[in-house]
Amino acid sequence: MKSEKIPYKIYLEESEMPKSWYNVRADMKKKPAPLLNPGTGKPMTAEELG
Repeated sequence: MKSEKIPYKIYLEESEMPKSWYNVRADMKKKPAPLLNPGTGKPMTAEELG
């Protein structure tokens, strides 16, 4: 299998931008684990995310 480099940043024209978004997490029956702070290993606070 050929290894292709995946771009970490994709540039879109305004016409290519999504017109709406869907929050998948809101409809999940089993919620994913919280994001962990890599330094402390504890769940991240709103201040750390924002």
